[in-house]
Amino acid sequence: MPIAAFLAYLYRAGSLREAIHWGVAFNARYIQSGVSASWAIQRLARQCVGVIIPGVHLYACAAVTLTRIIRRDNSLIDVCRYRAFLVAWSLLSLLAVTIGGRYFGHYFLQPELPLSIAAAGPAARLFFRKRWVFMSLLAVPALLFSLGASLPGRPGRWLDDDTIDYDRLGSEVAARTAPSDSIWIWGNIPRLYYTANRRAGTRFTFCNYLTGLSPGTPSEHDGRVDPSQSEPEAWSQVLSDLTARRPRLILDTASANWKSYGKFPINHYPGFSRYLAEHCRRSGDIDGAVIYDRVR
Repeated sequence: MPIAAFLAYLYRAGSLREAIHWGVAFNARYIQSGVSASWAIQRLARQCVGVIIPGVHLYACAAVTLTRIIRRDNSLIDVCRYRAFLVAWSLLSLLAVTIGGRYFGHYFLQPELPLSIAAAGPAARLFFRKRWVFMSLLAVPALLFSLGASLPGRPGRWLDDDTIDYDRLGSEVAARTAPSDSIWIWGNIPRLYYTANRRAGTRFTFCNYLTGLSPGTPSEHDGRVDPSQSEPEAWSQVLSDLTARRPRLILDTASANWKSYGKFPINHYPGFSRYLAEHCRRSGDIDGAVIYDRVR
C-alpha cells in the first residue's frame, strides 16, 4: 500500500517516468554492468577488515540466533514471535549487500537492523558472563581505528588510498568565491562541495551520469576503460541548470586526472565546451585542476 500510494503521488506530480528511469532502469543497468569475480572477492575481503571484523559482536551473535531459529530450537527464548520474518529480513538484507559484487561499506547498513535484533540475546549473555571479552571486542577495533586516524599526516591515510587533499582544496575554492556563490565540479569529488562550503551549481554533484563512469567497476579505477554510456537526459538537465544557477566557479578535475576522469576531458562534450567558451574564462589551476571563472 505505501508503494502504491507513492507511485500514485509521483504520477499526479508528473514525475513517474523520471522516477522509473532513475530509480529502476538506471540501477538495473548499473547492476548488470557488474565486476569480475576476483575483483568482487578482493572488495569483500577489504570490507571484512573495515566493517565485518570490527562489528564481530553483531555478526557472530546474530548468526547464533538465526542458526537456532532455522534449526527450530524450541528452547530459544530470545525471539518468541515472528521468527520466520526475522530470518527472511536478515537473509534478504545480507543478499542485498552482494548485488553487483561491489561491497561498498554503506551497503552493510542494510542488514544492521535485523541483525541487531537477532544479536541482542547472545550479546547480552556474553556481556554478563564474560564481560572482559565483550568489552575487549568493542575496545580493540575502536582503539585501532582511533590510532589510525591520529597518524602523522592526513588522518585516515592508512584506510584511504585517495591522495586528494580535500580540506586544502576546499579552502582554496572558498577563497576564490563568496559564501553566496555556487560552484560546479567536473569530475567525481562531491566531497569538495562540503569542504569548500559552497552550493552545487547543478543538480549533479558528481558527473558519472554525464560520462557513464560506473562506481565500483573498472571504468572507475582503470584509466583504460571508457564506458561511454552517458544519460542524454542528464546533459539537457545540467546545461539548463548551468544557465539558471550561473555557478561562479567551475573546476575541471579531468585535467588533473582525479578519480580516473582524465579520460573524460571537457572538449569531448560539445555542449559543455560551448557553454564554457561563452560564459567563463580560465583563471588558474589547483594541483593541475583547471579553474574557470564566470565572466558573463
